[in-house]
Parts: sequence; C-alpha cells; structure tokens
Amino acid sequence: MTVSAIDSALRGIGRSHERLNRAASSIANPESGGEHLVEDVVDLKLAEREQQANLTVLKRVMEMDEHVLDILA
Repeated sequence: MTVSAIDSALRGIGRSHERLNRAASSIANPESGGEHLVEDVVDLKLAEREQQANLTVLKRVMEMDEHVLDILA
C-alpha cells in the first residue's frame, strides 16, 4: 500500500510538472496570438493544485509509516 501510494504521488508530481512546463512555454511563446492564454493560466493553477495534492499524499504516507514504526517498536 505504502509503495503504491508513493509511486502514484510521484507519477502525479511528474504529470503536473509536465502540465506546468507546457503552459509556461505556451505563455512565454504565444504562437496563436495569445488566444489560449486563459486556458494556459488555468493549466498553471491546476498544476499548482496537483502538486499540492500529491505532496500532501507523500507527507501523509510518511506520517503513516512513522506511526506504524512507532507501533512496532
């Protein structure tokens, strides 16, 4: 369970990082005259929220592991 949760969170961090890079690149190099600016800004915010959610999962898994170790000690 713990390993799969960590793996899932790390993959989620990678996906949100890719989303952030695509949106930032599109904003920095507007090829279509900026007509997708709103979508790109929304993608930036979504990437931020995804990062926060996945980091929270990692933190909770680490806390859970600490509690299990305390119980077993």
